[in-house]
Amino acid sequence: MSDANSGVIRLQLDNVSELKEKENEHLNLKRNFFEIIVEKNEIEGEESLGVNLTCNRCMFSNVWSCNASVRVSLVGFDGSDEKSTFSMNFLKKFTRFDDEITIPTFKKWSELMDPKNIFVVGDTAVVEVAITVNSCTGWNKFHLETFDTPNDQLTDVILMVEGKKCHVGKQILACHSGYFKALFYGDFKEKTAEEIKIEGVVHSEFVDLLNCVYPTDFEIHHKNVSHILKLADRFEIYSVLKEAEDYLMNTSKMHTVYKLKYAEQYKLGRLQDKCLYSLGDSKVIIDWQNHKHYKMLGDVTLSLLFQKIAELAKKENK
Repeated sequence: MSDANSGVIRLQLDNVSELKEKENEHLNLKRNFFEIIVEKNEIEGEESLGVNLTCNRCMFSNVWSCNASVRVSLVGFDGSDEKSTFSMNFLKKFTRFDDEITIPTFKKWSELMDPKNIFVVGDTAVVEVAITVNSCTGWNKFHLETFDTPNDQLTDVILMVEGKKCHVGKQILACHSGYFKALFYGDFKEKTAEEIKIEGVVHSEFVDLLNCVYPTDFEIHHKNVSHILKLADRFEIYSVLKEAEDYLMNTSKMHTVYKLKYAEQYKLGRLQDKCLYSLGDSKVIIDWQNHKHYKMLGDVTLSLLFQKIAELAKKENK
């Protein structure tokens, strides 16, 4: 079982010399939602780069707490020079009434932009926040399975993926997957095998898929949804396909072009319908032709988009 309690939020600031709006990025760690906000401040006539880290800002319960070690760093681009990284360390107990670390003057703007410090290269700077959750209260322990050890009561077959063993239960997988049902109980030689080799799969991605099937706390997000869809489709695990589709229907972290590509590739009708329904401006669709993945859309999707453009243009000309 995996119980990672550390993670890093990395926020790349492009066009940092013209930074005007707040930039943000987030991380889910042991059921705690951390968000970093970076902005340009002016305090007493001096400009600075300000950093703010919040924990569970949207949680209204007052019974939770999170003890965490935090390291906020301005990352230099010369990795061999320790002087090019500026950091601050904190030991913080986050609660409903004290849910943030605020550093309004994390780094003077003049020092940030000074070429000698190598903090900005090509008008790009990087802020990293390394977080280790030491303890937390208010909810059950977050857990994921690694499937690297057998369980006498729950596992009865080994799947070999990239030379690594995944201990699983035949009945559990067969209940969710048509592929594994046929493999374990059909007329194949693997039916009686104690070890079965799975080809063409990345081990870490396959473990993610298994965590979707088993009752763990695995969460689908924009960084893993692509391989979850690919594997769920390959192994005919339609409950996981639906879960991934639900994520795509509700996330704002992915461009609609990507969503439409996935909808056509994996036959996600609800997702395709919601994407098309949400389009209210024909010019937006036309501008998509400049998107790097627009040409990857299939004829079926392009035909629907052309119909949508005509429909919207008709309404706009009334």
